[in-house]
Amino acid sequence: MTERESEWTNAASGLRMIAGAMLMQLVLVGLTVLTILLLATSKKPEGMQGLAIVLALVGLAAQIAMVVGVFRFSHQPPPAPSTGMAQSAGAFALIGLAISLYVLFVLMQVSSVNEHSEWDAVESAMKAAERLPKIEVLAAVVGFTGMILLMVAAGTTAAYFRREDLVKKSRVAIGMVVLAGAVFAFIKLGITPTSVSSAIAALVMAAVVQIAAFVNILGTVRGLAEALLGPPPPELPRARVVD
Repeated sequence: MTERESEWTNAASGLRMIAGAMLMQLVLVGLTVLTILLLATSKKPEGMQGLAIVLALVGLAAQIAMVVGVFRFSHQPPPAPSTGMAQSAGAFALIGLAISLYVLFVLMQVSSVNEHSEWDAVESAMKAAERLPKIEVLAAVVGFTGMILLMVAAGTTAAYFRREDLVKKSRVAIGMVVLAGAVFAFIKLGITPTSVSSAIAALVMAAVVQIAAFVNILGTVRGLAEALLGPPPPELPRARVVD
């Protein structure tokens, strides 16, 4: 193991975990779009509840990997250029994980009731389902904020290693996250779909922007993971091994 690797191995492995979680979430976005399309065209939408729970479980696994990865990335040797910012991103990731656990609980509660269930159980499930749109907005705000903080941390670390190309990538990624947030807000607050086709069009637009943001973030994270373990630039002194 080189001197560089001995000090930055935790941070680099954290970035690789984040990249893996991002890929899982990209797949999840596509599957979610497909599920909603099937729900819109299915004559028995109640039969899709099981698939929705499976997707929620996959998303939960991706979020756990994201949380672990972000906190590993925060384990940086002195002068720890972005430890504080990375830990802030990790805190938002933890909040997002808690929200996802609640959503999964609600989905399981809703899927457990049927026409033979007691009225109290049905009423409780209906009230919980009515809260989901607000929870969805909160989850989006938390997720977008956490990603912005993560990209700020990545840009700060890239600047420390004199990688201006990665600094630019991180800024583009931040811009894409902000755009994705704006599109999400526009769809949630400014559009009232009057038909299935308009709802699908809005969904596809949001998915395209979100995927573009994910791709930019993924490129930044992967590039920085390689930079942390690669040869240091001439301007940067080599790291020393800390016993």
